[in-house]
Amino acid sequence: MYVRELGEPDETAAAGAAARLRVAEKFFQTYKTDCQGISLPLTLSKTALSWRDQERLLEKRIQDLPKILEDKADLDRRQRLWSDKRVFGDPTLEARRVQELIDRTGALSPKAWQIEMFKLAVRAGYPAGYAFDSLARELARAKCALSKHRWKEWAPCDGQEEDETETISQQVAEHFVSTELGQQLKSQTIKCDNAAKWCEVNFPNGITINVSFADIPSRLVATQIKPNLGVSRGYEYLCPRIPPTFPSARPVVSLKRL
Repeated sequence: MYVRELGEPDETAAAGAAARLRVAEKFFQTYKTDCQGISLPLTLSKTALSWRDQERLLEKRIQDLPKILEDKADLDRRQRLWSDKRVFGDPTLEARRVQELIDRTGALSPKAWQIEMFKLAVRAGYPAGYAFDSLARELARAKCALSKHRWKEWAPCDGQEEDETETISQQVAEHFVSTELGQQLKSQTIKCDNAAKWCEVNFPNGITINVSFADIPSRLVATQIKPNLGVSRGYEYLCPRIPPTFPSARPVVSLKRL
């Protein structure tokens, strides 16, 4: 069983945990406000950064975006000056004409434009090939990314309670079946509705446990819904921090019954 029970903390540790939870709740609400209707790219940077370095990158992106979008507009303008239409049949004369066009107007060929756009994306901390939107949308997206990062830094499970709902619900449900129903069962199938903030975990003998994420970061709630509506149990939860160098590691949940 990978779910561990949280022990009873002393008063100092309990006060610290309560203060951290209040901060997490504050950042969670800010994140939800800033990210409403915003879709973030799955990967913004392939480089593993520390939490603080990632925060600096996101802060700098917001600061630099107006100039970056201004430079993008100039690159687009220069690309529009380019023409693939040949004027001279002689290759030497044609090459000279093209170079004179570049020197006089700054025109960019499609390949040269793509190279400059790749540089611009990397300058913003995005992977090469990132497609920029309008300044307003880019600023909204960058603000959302920063708020999400800050929420994940304080979240009990580093934000995995949103990103890894299936993994976490499996652990919570198996723990619930063991401690509340007294049965050592392994889950068979899991169905999650992240928009509705719940997962249904199915076990042998027709047992289904609903795990609700509606109250994160304060608690997770497990409820037996099949074969009959049964007991419901809330848990405080915590996961060991996943290092940035192992972003694909799965969370391991510790629970405290409420």
